[in-house]
Amino acid sequence: MLALFAACYEARKLTPADVNTPSHPTSVWVTTSRQLTFKFDSAWVEADLLLGSVNGKPESIPLTEITSLHARPQVSIARTAALVVAGMGVAGIVLYASEHAWGDAVDTMTTAR
Repeated sequence: MLALFAACYEARKLTPADVNTPSHPTSVWVTTSRQLTFKFDSAWVEADLLLGSVNGKPESIPLTEITSLHARPQVSIARTAALVVAGMGVAGIVLYASEHAWGDAVDTMTTAR
């Protein structure tokens, strides 16, 4: 169930320039070349550094060390709709199969006696 819930979310990829826009995200997730991931709050870019706070403490990281930069995961309407439609389709198939195949198997067993 958790996997289905997670499928409804997507993290928006960012560039360093996106961080300084007026509609910038409040938090950004940064993955470094050492495969470490940090959540930067109130992030901004200055010269060749990403600055902000990590766990309430001021931090900075050189842009050259950043391998990916993402905004906070947000609900994806398209993914959620596709998941709902797929779930309804699977439920319909299971219901149809259980009504028809199960009924046929019971009929076969009762007429064989």
